[in-house]
Amino acid sequence: MDKIDIKLFHTPILNCIENIQTSVVSWKGYHHELLFSESWGFAFDSKCTDEKILLGKRIDRNERSMLELFKEHYGMEINFHSEKNENMLSSIRAVLETGNPVVIGMDVFWEPWGEFYQEFHHYPNARLVVGIDEKNEVLNYYAIINSKEELQLSFENFGNGCGMYGTFDFSGKKKDLDWKKEVRKSLSRLEGNMDTESAFDSMRHFADVLENELDIVKEIEGYNTHTWVAPIMLNTTWVANGRYKFAEFLKYITEHFQADELLDFSTLLIQAGDTWNTINDILTKLMFVPGNRSLMSKIASRIKEVADFEENIATKMKGII
Repeated sequence: MDKIDIKLFHTPILNCIENIQTSVVSWKGYHHELLFSESWGFAFDSKCTDEKILLGKRIDRNERSMLELFKEHYGMEINFHSEKNENMLSSIRAVLETGNPVVIGMDVFWEPWGEFYQEFHHYPNARLVVGIDEKNEVLNYYAIINSKEELQLSFENFGNGCGMYGTFDFSGKKKDLDWKKEVRKSLSRLEGNMDTESAFDSMRHFADVLENELDIVKEIEGYNTHTWVAPIMLNTTWVANGRYKFAEFLKYITEHFQADELLDFSTLLIQAGDTWNTINDILTKLMFVPGNRSLMSKIASRIKEVADFEENIATKMKGII
């Protein structure tokens, strides 16, 4: 079986399935930036009173799923299937023979090349299968979030670690873009509604709760040397990445629709993303001095500053769209 030749799109601002989607969109000959059209968001559950719920788990990046935008903008879908593993391999083989790649959901515990092999269960992680080597009984696949190099997965590890697979449906059509409508839609989502507060007020509430209640030891408990996957670290990282993605969307509009008025906003959203990454860095420092009130106040202050900064961006953008 010939391997499917896909030029991979890899960026650290995307998660595993998002990197696959952008790669497939590019493979089909389209610009991928429309997948980022609703990536600017934030929500925080300020009403939660359950002390067992980690602060980090109360954060939601509140951006629209790229799986939905994959279909809405490009007419493409990923349909996920769960089967017994002995049937799954046969199904994947049949799809590959049609010339289309396949997504698999893997537990990193069963990937020998990775740092979590036989150490840490984390499922599902999306991988892109492009071929099967029957002689050596391995899948040829990409873990795009980790590497652009082709990797191999034995049938045995596949059987142990794969819980589902996804097939692509390319029967839809790419729709024409009304860029002003898409920007207005994103701005409207930031404003909230009668039932939900604005993204910016959510940030301020998050800052207040963090300053008074954050227990960083509790937040990272059980994550050992992999503290970056603790919810408070991972979710603040994804919040930053949402700003970078929306900045790319605005830059795309500027370049392809001569909307030069948006270019400055793209730069400002990058600055907002940088601030969220700074917040993440200070959280990392707090791990070494748990309970340090000065650092907790500094984090809260930065969050409120970025809330004001982003709200000002949204207000100015709304005024010209």
